[in-house]
Amino acid sequence: NKIIEEIYDIEKHKYSSPTGRTFKITNGFHSVNLLDKSNGLLDKYFYLRLLCSRVQELIFNTMKNKKTNINFLKLSGGLEIKEIWCNILRKGDYNIPHMHADHTYSGNFYLNNLDPKKKSHSTDGQLCFIKTASYNHIIPNSNEGITNFIEPKSNLGVIFRSWKRHMVIPHFSDEDRIGIAFNAIYNPNWSYDKIYPKPYW
Repeated sequence: NKIIEEIYDIEKHKYSSPTGRTFKITNGFHSVNLLDKSNGLLDKYFYLRLLCSRVQELIFNTMKNKKTNINFLKLSGGLEIKEIWCNILRKGDYNIPHMHADHTYSGNFYLNNLDPKKKSHSTDGQLCFIKTASYNHIIPNSNEGITNFIEPKSNLGVIFRSWKRHMVIPHFSDEDRIGIAFNAIYNPNWSYDKIYPKPYW
């Protein structure tokens, strides 16, 4: 709840970023990169700073997991988070099929949950991963092109390889869909003592 309060405060003070070609936002909000020191946001917002450090800790621990088949700890360098941003998707907002080019891992963490009783369809606001690698793929005509749907739930985090094509289905409730997303890349010249913000762990 404290993190959500700070995100609304960032929106109020217009720390917004152009949404580019993937987000289709009418009334929602896409923040600037929270790690951009020129904005000073992590100096001002304690809980967002704590969250960013927590995300970095999760990435560190995930990369130690043998299930990834990549042991960054035995390689020089490390997995560097290049950007973290928050977004508020409101009624009708969505994200078209895309991937996160030039990165290694991406992720999204949900801070609230859309009330299932207020949804117009069961898939409203869900994250979808797409099987096809076609760059011409827009919106699938059926679920055959979808690998899986992930329903936003409070405190749920999703970490995935950045090349996996995905999209966010629009929702039509009056509730806000609030999340924190990140992009990370393997950097052979990077070390974990360079983490910003300085980790509590």
